[in-house]
Amino acid sequence: MLAISGKNCIGYAESASGAKTFQAVNPISDQSFGISFVQATEAEVDLAVSKANQAFGGFSSVSIQDRVAFLK
Repeated sequence: MLAISGKNCIGYAESASGAKTFQAVNPISDQSFGISFVQATEAEVDLAVSKANQAFGGFSSVSIQDRVAFLK
């Protein structure tokens, strides 16, 4: 299982170039999860979109059954 680090996951790499952070809050208890998350920079967003576009072609041809198996 992937550990929550507060960094952005772009492709298979973690990235934390941004200087701004924010706290995630449990909506039921209104308590902070206690981890600062790094706000993505414009360059990080552009990279994530680029990688998503690259992956879409191959991913779109994967059968539903294989997608389900991968997620399990």
